[in-house]
Amino acid sequence: MASFSIAGSLGSLFVGILLSNLLYGITCAQTLYYFYHYRDDRWILKTWVAYIWLLDTAKLMTEAHQLWFYFVVRHDNLFGLLQLDSFVGGEQILEGLLQLTVQWYFLHKIYRLLRTTRSRLFFAIPAAAFFVLSIASTIWTVYNCFAHPDIGGTLTSELDAAVLLLVASVVTDVYITFALCYCLQRTTTAFDRTKHIMSRLVTYLVNRGALLCVTTLVLLIMYCLDARNGTYYSEILQAPTGSLYANSLLAMLNVRNHLGRAEVNESALLPLRLRRS
Repeated sequence: MASFSIAGSLGSLFVGILLSNLLYGITCAQTLYYFYHYRDDRWILKTWVAYIWLLDTAKLMTEAHQLWFYFVVRHDNLFGLLQLDSFVGGEQILEGLLQLTVQWYFLHKIYRLLRTTRSRLFFAIPAAAFFVLSIASTIWTVYNCFAHPDIGGTLTSELDAAVLLLVASVVTDVYITFALCYCLQRTTTAFDRTKHIMSRLVTYLVNRGALLCVTTLVLLIMYCLDARNGTYYSEILQAPTGSLYANSLLAMLNVRNHLGRAEVNESALLPLRLRRS
């Protein structure tokens, strides 16, 4: 690995945290929307949503401390800028918790949608393997953040753990997307309205999975380039990743009203279309 380059790396950190702040604003908006429109949901789901918001809020606080550390406290200390802020490890913990929380929610829903013991067992074995791999790689990544006090050493030691974590994330998200689409497509109903809602829901799931997988793959490439060139450009996508996962779940929860209204609007337009023909 080349020696660590400060030029551009701090700018990448600033851009990444800025994107994370923007996504956090969307998290707050979606959380307020959920609690206002879905008051009849079970308290477990409401607690789950509140927990996600708290994790994202805590992550934002660690990122604010990083801005203070690098751009205020150490702004005139060249060697000090090479030191790793201790709150980076906290950010990694919260990122991992957000990702694992969202993935666990979807994996649990898939398990509930499967009706037979055989299908549940067939699904649970690879799902458990992927989830345990994500947990192990997250712990490894967090350990490297606390074990190396300088940014260059962290980038070098974190590469293997980061690659494992990102690969596990991609595999798990792809598995979740295909499994959910499979479960929804197998749902048989004689009502056209329900079929239409299921079709729209599958479209949302595919878009969610594609967005997360593309973001993770790009982040994986940037990690490898950073480790080779001694840069920190991956922080542009690393910082907002946790908030992206949080919003992917909140969007799926809040889309229920949208699906119902869209179906009503289409039903209202149907007589007009028939008259015109």
